[in-house]
Amino acid sequence: MASQSLLAVPPKSTKSVDFQEKLPRFIANNYDDEPSKFMDAIKELNGLREACVVKSPDRHETGLDLIIRYYDQLVAIENKLPISEGQIHIKFNWNDAFQTGFIGSKSASLVSGIMISS
Repeated sequence: MASQSLLAVPPKSTKSVDFQEKLPRFIANNYDDEPSKFMDAIKELNGLREACVVKSPDRHETGLDLIIRYYDQLVAIENKLPISEGQIHIKFNWNDAFQTGFIGSKSASLVSGIMISS
């Protein structure tokens, strides 16, 4: 019988991102609306990111639900608020399994893709 070797790949890890710092300022500067109206939603987005990206979610259906909710929020926000290289400067950092140090991007679309591939 042939022996099988398995390769263990460590998961990606990331750092916290503070949406509460940049999003209210962008809303105040670019929309005719009071940023304080959106603080609960921004806090919820921070909490979702912490629960499903920074702290590893549970490996069952509730963990998957958190990841899906965070992904949905990123996609919805990307369509309304330009989180990208040239607009709202929020840096998403992660530690890839095969590289040393943290890799960073300011694109919410890229982060969405990384979440799907993880």
